[in-house]
Amino acid sequence: MFFFHKNIYQIQDFLNCQFPFCIHLNLNFSCRKINDELAIQIGQGLSFCTNLQNLALDISGDQHQISSEGIKGLTEGLKNCQNLRSLLINLDYNKLTNECIINLTNPFPTIQNLNTLILSFKSCSLGNSMSSLCLSISKCFNLTTLGLVLNSNGIIKEGFYHLGISIQNCKLLRCFILSFESNGLVSQDLNELSQHFKNCKSLRSLKMDLNFNRIQDQGAQDLCQQLIQNSYLYCLKIMMIDNQIKNQVKFQTIRKLKKMSRLVDFYFKA
Repeated sequence: MFFFHKNIYQIQDFLNCQFPFCIHLNLNFSCRKINDELAIQIGQGLSFCTNLQNLALDISGDQHQISSEGIKGLTEGLKNCQNLRSLLINLDYNKLTNECIINLTNPFPTIQNLNTLILSFKSCSLGNSMSSLCLSISKCFNLTTLGLVLNSNGIIKEGFYHLGISIQNCKLLRCFILSFESNGLVSQDLNELSQHFKNCKSLRSLKMDLNFNRIQDQGAQDLCQQLIQNSYLYCLKIMMIDNQIKNQVKFQTIRKLKKMSRLVDFYFKA
């Protein structure tokens, strides 16, 4: 049967049916309990979805028990989905080791038509895994939209630099969305990331949620200085609530950013 769009909430419904002609698939298993065996079976099911263009996979929740082998089996099937253009994966509150991240993201660069990638990893203990994540992202050469939700992960300093490099290497990237709440981010960390924005010539839209960190006045001023060097942005939205930034610095930052030549959609709150 030909399905243009299919929403699946029961694992068995997906495992019992193959959707070779499905174009849009939404798999929401956040209320289930997934182990390695089920994760591998889901991956095998995905391998039959050869006409898939848009996939949303939600396995968020701390009740799942998926090891790196389960993660590998889960995403291995994506290699057969060469028509895939948009991929959203939500693994919030799962404990992901560095090997999990490697196994999860390795197939991404093999999907040649992939232009939209949204990854949500809230509270996944990614502290030392950013380099692996960013390496795979930097190899996705056709990405035009990238969204990363990385709240509460305790990411180490080197992770911000690797993220900046990966964004810079995505030459076609037009839209970057980053949620980075509660990561202990300080001004130097933010500068490691933001120094690369000026080299993103295709970037037109930048949205960052940096709430509940320790950016302070210097971090806000440095970010502003880096952003105004990118003359291509027309959409800029930044949240920096609870970062110990003085009101005077907030107002100065807003005034400077508003002067960016092509900016038509602007929001700043700190």
